[in-house]
Order: sequence, then C-alpha cells, then structure tokens
Amino acid sequence: MEFLNFFIDNGYIYEFIFAFIPLVPLLKGRRYWYFAVPPCLLIAIAASYFTYPDIMNSATLSENLWYVAAFIYMVFAVWLCFRGNLWNALFICTSAYVFQHIFYIFEKIKEMLLYIAGVDSFVLEAILYFLIMCGVYTAMYFFFVARIKKQKDFETNNVKLLITSIMTVLVVITLNAYFQMFFIKINQFYSLPNLLYRVVGLICCFFIINNLYDNVYNKKYKDELKILSLLYEADKKQYEVFKQNLETLKIKYHDFKYSVSTLEKVYGDDQWLKEATKALDIYSFMQRTQCDALDVILTEKRLQCDPLGIKINAIIDGRILCGMNETDVYALFGNALDNAIESVKKITDPDERTIIVEGKRVNSMARITMENHTSEPVTIVDGLPKTTKAEKEAHGYGAKSIKRIVEKYNGIVNFSLKEERIFILEIILPAKE
Repeated sequence: MEFLNFFIDNGYIYEFIFAFIPLVPLLKGRRYWYFAVPPCLLIAIAASYFTYPDIMNSATLSENLWYVAAFIYMVFAVWLCFRGNLWNALFICTSAYVFQHIFYIFEKIKEMLLYIAGVDSFVLEAILYFLIMCGVYTAMYFFFVARIKKQKDFETNNVKLLITSIMTVLVVITLNAYFQMFFIKINQFYSLPNLLYRVVGLICCFFIINNLYDNVYNKKYKDELKILSLLYEADKKQYEVFKQNLETLKIKYHDFKYSVSTLEKVYGDDQWLKEATKALDIYSFMQRTQCDALDVILTEKRLQCDPLGIKINAIIDGRILCGMNETDVYALFGNALDNAIESVKKITDPDERTIIVEGKRVNSMARITMENHTSEPVTIVDGLPKTTKAEKEAHGYGAKSIKRIVEKYNGIVNFSLKEERIFILEIILPAKE
C-alpha cells in the first residue's frame, strides 16, 4: 500500500516522465546517455517525493514555481543525456509537458464523469487511468512526433519556438493551478463550468502543440526548398556555361579539321592524324534528339563517362519535352544521370557499366525511363531512393529535385528495382502537341 501511495502522491512526475516515451524517436543519445539517464530520473523522482506533496493544493505561486522548476530540470536533463542544443531540449520538454497536460485533462474529465455517474470503483479508475495514458501518448506520437521523426537533426533554434515554448509552459501552468484552486474553493470541482474549462484547455493544448510541430515541420521543408532552389540555380548557370562551351568546342573542332586537311596535303594520309581527329571528335559524343537542352546534358555526361568506361545509350524523342523549360530539362536529366553514374561507377563488370535512357510518346503522355545496374540493393523510402552515402543529410537532393520538377509539370515519377540490382527511374509527363 505504501508503494501505491507513493505513486499516487507523486503521480505528476511519473506522468511527465512517461510523456517522453512517444518522443523517443526524436532523441539521439550522447555517448554516455545510458549512464546519465537513470540518475537523472532518480533525482527527479526523489525531488518530487520530498517536495511535491507539500505544495499540492497550496498557494498558487508555490505550485507554479514548483512546476517551472521541474520543467527547467527536465530541460537540463534532456540536454545532458541526449544530442542537440538547449533549443532542442526545450522543444522536447515542452512537447512532453503538453502531452502530460493533455493526459491530465482527460484524466480529470474522466474523474468528473465517473463522479457525476455515481461510480466509485478504485479498480475501474486505475484501469481507465492507464488506458487513457496509453491512448493519449500513442495519439500524440502518431499525430505529432511521427510527422518529424524522419528528420534526424531537426532544427529548432529560432526565437519563435523559444517564445512559444515559454508562453506555453507558463500559461498552462498558471491557468491550471489558478482554476483548480478556484473550483475547489467554491466547492464546484465536479461542476459543469469546470468540465467546460477542461474542454477549452484541451483545445488550447492541441492548438499549441500543433503550432510547435508545424514550426519544426514547415521549417524542414522551407530549408529543403531553399536548398533545391539553390541547386536549381546552379544547374541553370551550369547549363548556360556548358552550352556556350559546347558551341566553342564545335567551332574549334571545325578549325582543327581544317588544319588537319592542310596537314594531310603535306604528310599524306598519316595514321596519327586520323587518331588525333577521332580523339577530338566532339560529334561522337553528341546525339540529335530535337531538344537542345537534352542534347547538351547528354553530351556533357557522355564526355564525363567516356574516361570512366561508362556508356550512355539514349533512344529518346526530344520533341516530347517541348513543353518544358530548358533548365528544367537539363536539371531533370542531369540529376537522374548523376545518380546513375554514381551507382554504375562502383560496378567492376564492364558489360554492366551502361546507362539506358529511353523516351517516347504514348498516346498523349511522354514516358521516360532510365535503367542502370547497381552494385548494391537500393532502398526506396517514401517513394524516393535512400542515399547510400555516409553524410546522408547532405545528399539525396537529386531524387527530390527530380520529383519536384516532374510534379511541376503535373507528372508522375517512380523509382523501383528489378531483379534486385537493376534500378529503374520512370517518369510520365503530359506531352505537348
């Protein structure tokens, strides 16, 4: 019975600790976290045991200060045990606090409803207590945490989050302590006004936590969009530069051929002149697809692949891309070919060091496919290939850029594997007449 009383008297701290469970996917432990977490939890429980019963139902100010102190301690504990700065720890603890308070409101609503219904069963109350806790914390995970758990290093270091977090904690703590004491003093704790207050508090908590997670979720995509925009601008500049250089190469090649014809008159049909002409023949790398941007990117990548022993076989009607912006065509095929080249480079079998590009009109749609072997299986996550590079956060934008460009033209992109080691990119776009 003593153990039960201990839990009841210190229920808040346990509820607060359990509220961190749905947040576990966002936590990345420091090297010593498994040594630091148990002492931090024991300190929190011990401090609650010796101080919390004394301030329960006491002056509002004392309660507020106790809750603020507990919150600050947990921020420090999270920062000590897990990676990230104090901003991240503040975000995690604010989430846990609001999760706990949402559970607390549901628990109080349950208590009021049972009282109104005249039900007095400790066993039933205990069962409902744990069912509500599991239900609330599970719902918090799926509604909020799951939205950002894929962000391994989510960014929260901004003033908006700090102000929102502080206001959240202070307002929730103050209002809860004040109204609880108010309804107890007027002997209306189980009244309809108190029930309505709890419902309003619940709505406010959902609004606050939704704003917190929207802040982090939207910031991620804003940062990602900014990076993709910068990469797009880089592709645009690279396209203009290479297009200009290609024209210059054509002119130089024509001048070279003229010089060779002059030398042939002097030295005759010499073998070294033939080999020199062949080696510098820019046209051997070019393909006429009737789409200038596509011709440029295919030429650029073939020049890049030739020293690596990689072949690009392209059978594509460039007219199906006539409705697309030149930079979009260059960026789309550039990113796709870069990913394919990166994969094929790791293959030792020369027969598999080939990239096949096909594109044709199918009724009113343009169907483009790119196929290449891979040295290892590719994992598809949320419709996009997962990068195999060590610095995963700095890579993977090629596939996202492809998806963004295709969706810009109301198209569909699909990444898939055939026979485990053949990677296929398929793009369907509305074809212009």
